Amino acid sequence: MYFVFADDAKQNNPTRERMGPLVSAGALLVDSRQLRGLETAIEKLCKQSEFPVENSSKSEFKWSPGPELWMRRNLVGDERERFFLSVIHCLTEADVKGIVAIDDKWFSVANCPENSSGTLTHEQDATFLLFERINRFLRELREDAIIINDRPSGDENKFLADALEMWRKGTRFVNFDRIAINLLCTQSRFVRLLQCADLVTSCVTAYVGGENIWSPRIFAAIRPLLHSKDGRIGGYGLKFHSPRHRNLYHWLLDDSTYHAGRTTYQLPFESSYDHRKPADWEGWKIYLELLKTVSERRPLILPMVECARPGLYANEVFELRFEKRQEVTCACLARPNNRRFLSEAISVIIGRQTKLECSVVRHF
Repeated sequence: MYFVFADDAKQNNPTRERMGPLVSAGALLVDSRQLRGLETAIEKLCKQSEFPVENSSKSEFKWSPGPELWMRRNLVGDERERFFLSVIHCLTEADVKGIVAIDDKWFSVANCPENSSGTLTHEQDATFLLFERINRFLRELREDAIIINDRPSGDENKFLADALEMWRKGTRFVNFDRIAINLLCTQSRFVRLLQCADLVTSCVTAYVGGENIWSPRIFAAIRPLLHSKDGRIGGYGLKFHSPRHRNLYHWLLDDSTYHAGRTTYQLPFESSYDHRKPADWEGWKIYLELLKTVSERRPLILPMVECARPGLYANEVFELRFEKRQEVTCACLARPNNRRFLSEAISVIIGRQTKLECSVVRHF
């Protein structure tokens, strides 16, 4: 038996080119044998990070916390990033699987109601795509699941009635024969794994939408959690409802192939409407590899490197940027011994001689 923790997210103004407002539905699939230990481990992390766990209305963690939550002002910047990475490590250790489906409102929906009357909203379409992939995952394992969703902000009875209708009728492609009962709703502040579902769904949606300061490193940790099959995450762990975003399976997930109908294509596509390589793609790829090298060879300076973000990479110079408040950290890494080590590590990663440059910016 699996327990599935589901949530939704949106990006109203994505910065990635050729992309409209995004809505998404995501879920974490947890083997029931891991459930208690995982929830306990994440609660322990919250206590270690000094969340006010005795007050559930303030101690919830979210990708984008509201002003009522403790972490909004008390767990920020690098500390928040390390906390999120620790949470994802717990999910990885418990062999949790993630699935996120994303609809772009600039393009028509992928599904239609079973009786072909009316049109689905993009939010409903993303939910259909998510449930299809959950059911297929469970069918392959010959397992059933109970789905737990964050309580909706609107009419909960209508939300549950719509979910029940979807569960009973299925879609054009999938009958939901592995979902044990109609989904259950509860407030996410009472269940840490629902908060994890928010973290994963919202981070993935932010990264897909082009956020390039905080989401890339967290997404890199999430990516191994995403369900994959036949060497592809695209279509399984991350699903775009429109084929216009198919190249992002390559640029964001490192998929080398794309399957449509009964045909498998090589990625990336070169047509005029497909996504080109993102401008920050190479810089982040180098930076993430640099973090691995520093962690293995010079762990004492890892927290300093974690404070940085990749800047420009041109003319055999790789830039690390630090916010004004990290000016001392920037100066420490710019010392000859640290700069020499980092320059050599970057040169190995890139495959040619490269110098490190550390700079200070007002804010990322």
